[in-house]
Amino acid sequence: MEEKSFDDILKRLSDLPSMPTIVQEMFKVTSMPDYTSKDVARVLENDQSLTAKILRVANSPFYGLSRKVDTVDRACTVLGLNTVKNLALSVSVMNVFKSRSRAATFDIADMWRHSLGCAVAAKAVFELRYKGGENVFVGGILHDIGKMILDIYMPKEYKEVHELYGKDMSLVDAEMYIIGRTHALVGRLLARKWKFTEAMEEMIAFHHKPASAKVAREQVAAIHVGNEIAKALSLGKSNELFVMPIDEDAWNMFFTKESTLTDTLEVIQDGYAQIEESFDLDSPEENRKGRLKHGSK
Repeated sequence: MEEKSFDDILKRLSDLPSMPTIVQEMFKVTSMPDYTSKDVARVLENDQSLTAKILRVANSPFYGLSRKVDTVDRACTVLGLNTVKNLALSVSVMNVFKSRSRAATFDIADMWRHSLGCAVAAKAVFELRYKGGENVFVGGILHDIGKMILDIYMPKEYKEVHELYGKDMSLVDAEMYIIGRTHALVGRLLARKWKFTEAMEEMIAFHHKPASAKVAREQVAAIHVGNEIAKALSLGKSNELFVMPIDEDAWNMFFTKESTLTDTLEVIQDGYAQIEESFDLDSPEENRKGRLKHGSK
């Protein structure tokens, strides 16, 4: 099939959602010198639903807080401003795409569970050698955002991709054959529209090709490795049927002994179990069944 021009794809994706206003305001505040936790809290608390979700995640066992936090200001103080900022971004993006997705080719809740699994795995892998895995965590949440975009804006073509995929062809090869661009590069469009950092853009664009990273080599490598570990451990369900070969250089960046891998896999599984429920990733149908089970309508 003849490859579609990039201009044609851009036209189809011209109505990609804008960054949520609350996130725009948060980015504006955090770009100012000497901003404080109170400044961040003042912005985020304008959205009560978002605040509730951030606090729910912050109070999950994953973060191991000794006392419950009940305000965004307190969460910023205890967890750190960067962690709360990234939680707000992660929850906001999930909300935007959960409400828009057609789920024509995959279960949207399962896909978000996989993304969360990748986030937990990538953070654990990254922190084997480096400090500060919070940015890698949100990179894991967003790494497959291009799949959501293709499902929403090019559903016919993406259904064709999945019909072709598996017949001696990888998902990314099927995407190139049918659409002319991979989900990773489509995700990069959103990253640029929302003016993400170059490091975050690379984590989305190169999670299948970590050697292509220029400014965030270690973070991209962690996302790449964490993605395949999440699939191997069945954390959520990616629409990719197989665990793909892991780039050797990316693997060797973090793992040198088998015992390290075994311990890390346990950390990842425990971490995912501790945080998964707090993100409330049930599909609308699952939520409906849950309400009926508990006797409500």
